[in-house]
Amino acid sequence: MKKQCFIYTEGISDRKFYQKIIDSDKFKYHAKDWEFDFKNHHGGSPEDILQACLNKTKNKAFNKVICIIDLDVIKDKYKKEYIQHCKKLEKKYAGFHILWQEDNLEGEIKKVVPKKTQKKKTSLQKIALKKISLFVNGSLWRRLLNFFK
Repeated sequence: MKKQCFIYTEGISDRKFYQKIIDSDKFKYHAKDWEFDFKNHHGGSPEDILQACLNKTKNKAFNKVICIIDLDVIKDKYKKEYIQHCKKLEKKYAGFHILWQEDNLEGEIKKVVPKKTQKKKTSLQKIALKKISLFVNGSLWRRLLNFFK
């Protein structure tokens, strides 16, 4: 029987992106014992998103819960103390894992997608979805995959 993982993202674009990564053959190879259920929030503060994730998973039989959070709002609000605030949130929501995006999904994509491609009018998310293989073994990939090792 496969283990169950719930992944909660900040928005629909994030959800589609992470679904595409997890549906890739390379990721499936590493997480072959897992089935995934995805839901997304509709923006809001990191605390709102984490609380919504907690509410969605209460009394559910998931083996693992991952909530994907952008750091940009926390960095703006807490400046140099943002790491301490993240640790407080991790402690408060210790029942599940938090994957911190290094600013937001667009920032993660810009680190991987070639600059020439970024200048086109197509949105970064659409480019990333078409070129998901670029993310294999990258920083974001490894951070996500660490939850399954």
